[in-house]
Amino acid sequence: LTWGNASGVDRGRNVLATHWEIPSKPTVALTTGTIQAAAKNGGDWAAGLRDAQLKLLQNPATAHPLFWGAFVLVGAG
Repeated sequence: LTWGNASGVDRGRNVLATHWEIPSKPTVALTTGTIQAAAKNGGDWAAGLRDAQLKLLQNPATAHPLFWGAFVLVGAG
């Protein structure tokens, strides 16, 4: 999955990758949460990913690292 900046212009500077397969619902929550948080953080994708991971961590149903620990952001951040 490649993303541009938070304004929606895809310049392909960031890649969100996983190290293992994750169930769909937590993946959707993390990816959409990352986009929303990055937009609130001035386009800071690393901060967006961190915020989305913390949100999953706070939910007992997705607190295990299986659901949020596999994601890495590669690129301009």
